[in-house]
Amino acid sequence: MDKQHEPYHKPGLTISPLALKRHPGTQRKVMKDLILKLDIKGERDYRLLAEKIGYSFEQIRWLEQQNCPKSPTEIILEKWIGDGRGLHELKPHLHQMGRLDAVSAIEDKIL
Repeated sequence: MDKQHEPYHKPGLTISPLALKRHPGTQRKVMKDLILKLDIKGERDYRLLAEKIGYSFEQIRWLEQQNCPKSPTEIILEKWIGDGRGLHELKPHLHQMGRLDAVSAIEDKIL
């Protein structure tokens, strides 16, 4: 497998090559940054983001239980983008969560 098609790896995290292929350039970099920040379980992780953007309790529990190559944050972001929204539209939700690191990840790469 060549470098371009290898999954992105960080201990305990794999971002699927398909996600990276579907979202080229800047958006891909922002996705990777958000995944690295929000997949780490804590009080203000992907679960709170899912709640802020309208996921039900059952949908959030489903995300928690997935054991597939995609990270929970990746699933949320792909759905968000698939619904025709831009990653920059997550900024108010991330700001409400107190995740200024994630807001900065978006602002640093998307004008």
